[in-house]
Amino acid sequence: MKKLIVGLSMAGLLGCAAQQQSAAPSPAREPVTTVQPAAQAERTEKQVIAAVDTDYSVLFARNSASLDEAATTLLRQHAERLKANPRQQVILAGFSDSVGSRAYSLALADKRVTVVMARLQELGVARKQMRRAVAGMEQNSQSCQSEECMRLMRRVEIRYVNPR
Repeated sequence: MKKLIVGLSMAGLLGCAAQQQSAAPSPAREPVTTVQPAAQAERTEKQVIAAVDTDYSVLFARNSASLDEAATTLLRQHAERLKANPRQQVILAGFSDSVGSRAYSLALADKRVTVVMARLQELGVARKQMRRAVAGMEQNSQSCQSEECMRLMRRVEIRYVNPR
């Protein structure tokens, strides 16, 4: 009986150690920051639409992480701005609409950020100028009923931060 208890205790300790090791972020890819939207009252659809700045938002089709021509043009403009000021940094914040589960939304938003970051790098932006953030479902996307509002929820925001 004593050997059984010791054996179970060792197995439990080994299991905990294995879980701790697998939970560490992979050194090949930086950890993704999950954005927690600020607490605020539910907004109307018009307010949600008005809050999205399309000059700083790369928009995506439903269930897609592919860049269209409008997105590529927008990214070229931001790439030029970033290359002109190498100390300038941006946070790329990925969002999705309220269709699907939270896990699916986070994964899709993360994939969108990856695509935007890769395109900016292809356009000559230094990796050190970009940081990742994923919010997944827009906090107030439940207010969205129209296709226009849902389309604006499927985006990666380019947020400029002050250079150091």
